Amino acid sequence: MVKCSREFYRKISKIGLEKRWKKEHSKVRIKKKMSPEKAAIHAYLCGDGCIKARADNRGYPHHDIRIYPDNYELAKTIVSFFQKEFNIEPKIRDLGNYFRIEIGNKPAFLNLIKIGYYNTYKWEIPRNLKRKSLIYWLRAFFDCESCVDLNNNAITLKSVNFEGLLEVNKKLKIFGIKSRVYGPYQPKNLQHSPMVSCL
Repeated sequence: MVKCSREFYRKISKIGLEKRWKKEHSKVRIKKKMSPEKAAIHAYLCGDGCIKARADNRGYPHHDIRIYPDNYELAKTIVSFFQKEFNIEPKIRDLGNYFRIEIGNKPAFLNLIKIGYYNTYKWEIPRNLKRKSLIYWLRAFFDCESCVDLNNNAITLKSVNFEGLLEVNKKLKIFGIKSRVYGPYQPKNLQHSPMVSCL
């Protein structure tokens, strides 16, 4: 019987991983232009998602894209945007009170990360969006962060990103929508960040 070293198995495993990587990523379609679907994906990631690169316990790199909608129909819509834009289909996982859309894809990750910040405190609307793409971005972000305020007969958008809300306020004016930015409001739990609202 021939005994094989751990190094041998490590190399074989790496070769298999590389083959699977090439097969999975060869079908990915990357577009240089900003489409309405890509604008919406960006907004969903800013509002209810995360995008990050990491290494697993064996040192292999992963490029994670995650979005957490609380509505299944919305989750299916987001998946359709990934299909149309990148020709890839993320998985939808039911986590009880919400859903997780997840995919690990380096080409899509690198394309999305070029657009701008996704940080909760620093997200920003991509520059020079065409009218349709801007509509998709605003609609997607409101899907994530807004609620209906029955007391004031208004739609309230909440975020900890004050500059971001000022930008939203400015973009809404393009469509003749009036809004005001209020806050910041100190939450009851002092461990949480102050919140600002846009009505």
